[in-house]
Amino acid sequence: FSDKNVGTGKTVTLTSSAAGADVSNYAFTHQTSATADITAKVLSVTASAADKVYDGTTDATITMGALSGFVGSETVTAGGTGAFDSANAGSRTVTVAYTLANGDNGGLASNYSLADTTHSANINKATLTVQADNDAKFVTQADTAGFAGVSYSGFVNGEDATDITTGGLNITRSNVGTDTPGVYNDVLQASGLTANNYAFNYVNGDYTIVPSNQLLVRVNDISNTYGTVTSYTIDSASYWNGSAEVALGGGTGSITN
Repeated sequence: FSDKNVGTGKTVTLTSSAAGADVSNYAFTHQTSATADITAKVLSVTASAADKVYDGTTDATITMGALSGFVGSETVTAGGTGAFDSANAGSRTVTVAYTLANGDNGGLASNYSLADTTHSANINKATLTVQADNDAKFVTQADTAGFAGVSYSGFVNGEDATDITTGGLNITRSNVGTDTPGVYNDVLQASGLTANNYAFNYVNGDYTIVPSNQLLVRVNDISNTYGTVTSYTIDSASYWNGSAEVALGGGTGSITN
């Protein structure tokens, strides 16, 4: 070959000779050159793909092992990027694409290759905190169906409550038979949600039974960015007159946390 490196249609110089008992009876026209390819030598590598927690992407982390199969003392270096076959949680296949760089002792990356390989790894469900929102009622009133609902914390990749199945959401009050005024901690309990990519951490909420001599003020739901001041707007204010809930009107207000 004209050189040792990988290439197609490379020139091969031919040196010919003839021998045999009758060689002197013949004249030879020898072919002096030809073309042929030098293909990359495939190296072996032991690599692995790491498990991860669901983040809404197919990105995978690859740990490279030692390379073997070099010619002589040559070396090259290698890196790899991986992609899961799906962004969803579960047992997944990771496809790895390798890149090579020139190494020592004349090792050229172009003379070697690493075939794309597949590995197995898991995408584990992300933990989503579901907080049963605190709620209240006046004494003798019936509990409101669904109470005040729930709040979520822990969505990834811009997802929200529409990315989980909420049809099974259930909120119950563990002291449902109690109707004495007071603050009852952790009695509102959420359950029943399902999701392919999230595991649920349920946090209980408080329930207040308000006597007739107190004002009950409710605020509107709000979403806010961590580290900024949260300003709530008042949804309603009312009191119990002994037989019915009476709403106050004629103004607006806000509460800053």
